[in-house]
Amino acid sequence: LLKQFVYDTFPHREKAYYDDPDRHLNAWDAGFWQQYLLAQDLKLSVVDDYKDAFEMLRAKAERRVREWGLL
Repeated sequence: LLKQFVYDTFPHREKAYYDDPDRHLNAWDAGFWQQYLLAQDLKLSVVDDYKDAFEMLRAKAERRVREWGLL
Protein backbone atom coordinates (compact mmCIF):
# COMPACT_ATOMS: atom_id res chain seq x y z
CA LEU A 1 0.00 0.00 0.00
CA LEU A 2 2.84 2.39 0.77
CA LYS A 3 4.37 1.62 -2.61
CA GLN A 4 1.03 2.56 -4.13
CA PHE A 5 1.32 6.00 -2.49
CA VAL A 6 4.60 6.52 -4.29
CA TYR A 7 3.26 5.27 -7.64
CA ASP A 8 0.09 7.37 -7.40
CA THR A 9 1.71 10.59 -6.19
CA PHE A 10 4.99 10.56 -8.10
CA PRO A 11 3.62 12.00 -11.37
CA HIS A 12 2.21 14.97 -9.41
CA ARG A 13 5.20 15.75 -7.22
CA GLU A 14 6.98 18.27 -9.45
CA LYS A 15 3.89 20.42 -9.97
CA ALA A 16 3.03 20.16 -6.27
CA TYR A 17 6.54 21.28 -5.38
CA TYR A 18 6.20 24.43 -7.48
CA ASP A 19 2.75 25.09 -6.03
CA ASP A 20 4.00 24.65 -2.43
CA PRO A 21 7.80 24.43 -2.09
CA ASP A 22 7.56 24.07 1.70
CA ARG A 23 6.47 20.45 1.27
CA HIS A 24 9.82 19.59 -0.38
CA LEU A 25 8.23 16.99 -2.63
CA ASN A 26 11.14 17.28 -5.05
CA ALA A 27 13.59 15.95 -2.46
CA TRP A 28 14.91 12.44 -2.99
CA ASP A 29 13.93 11.59 0.58
CA ALA A 30 10.40 13.01 0.55
CA GLY A 31 8.66 11.16 3.33
CA PHE A 32 5.33 9.49 3.74
CA TRP A 33 3.66 12.47 5.38
CA GLN A 34 4.54 14.76 2.47
CA GLN A 35 3.15 12.24 0.00
CA TYR A 36 0.08 11.61 2.15
CA LEU A 37 -0.79 15.32 2.15
CA LEU A 38 -0.38 15.40 -1.62
CA ALA A 39 -2.59 12.31 -2.03
CA GLN A 40 -5.22 13.96 0.17
CA ASP A 41 -5.09 17.16 -1.89
CA LEU A 42 -5.49 15.13 -5.08
CA LYS A 43 -8.29 13.07 -3.51
CA LEU A 44 -6.61 9.81 -4.52
CA SER A 45 -8.36 6.58 -3.56
CA VAL A 46 -5.17 5.30 -1.97
CA VAL A 47 -5.86 7.66 0.96
CA ASP A 48 -9.05 5.78 1.83
CA ASP A 49 -7.24 2.45 1.45
CA TYR A 50 -4.53 3.67 3.83
CA LYS A 51 -7.06 4.89 6.40
CA ASP A 52 -8.81 1.50 6.33
CA ALA A 53 -5.53 -0.41 6.69
CA PHE A 54 -4.32 1.87 9.48
CA GLU A 55 -7.59 1.42 11.40
CA MET A 56 -7.29 -2.37 11.10
CA LEU A 57 -3.71 -2.20 12.42
CA ARG A 58 -4.72 0.12 15.26
CA ALA A 59 -7.56 -2.18 16.32
CA LYS A 60 -5.30 -5.22 16.21
CA ALA A 61 -2.62 -3.49 18.28
CA GLU A 62 -5.20 -2.34 20.84
CA ARG A 63 -6.60 -5.87 21.11
CA ARG A 64 -3.14 -7.33 21.67
CA VAL A 65 -2.20 -4.72 24.25
CA ARG A 66 -5.28 -5.64 26.25
CA GLU A 67 -4.74 -9.40 25.78
CA TRP A 68 -1.19 -9.20 27.01
CA GLY A 69 -2.08 -6.91 29.94
CA LEU A 70 0.18 -4.09 28.83
CA LEU A 71 -2.40 -1.45 29.51
